[in-house]
Amino acid sequence: MKGTDYTLVDMRRAVKALPPGSSVTLPRDALLQAIGDGSTSEQAPEQADRLLTVREAAKRLGVSTRYVYGHADDYPFARRLGPKTLRFSERGLEKWLARTKQ
Repeated sequence: MKGTDYTLVDMRRAVKALPPGSSVTLPRDALLQAIGDGSTSEQAPEQADRLLTVREAAKRLGVSTRYVYGHADDYPFARRLGPKTLRFSERGLEKWLARTKQ
């Protein structure tokens, strides 16, 4: 791979041609070139997801906390951390709101 520009497609094709159980050593620079080094403005760093409390989720949804507790199983972004602990994925809630508002 020295001295040649390879894309991820080229690398996938080469890896698929290897017999099962094979290992590959890849120079760091070749990998960074193929996947991008993150220095372009097109790639925004992914932010960590935050877990919201029932009160925070209710405020974002525009409903009461009682309503949120009653409908928690209907929300795909709800997370039960314990028998009495309910949280909501902030990223999941935002994606859900974006889909439902369309």
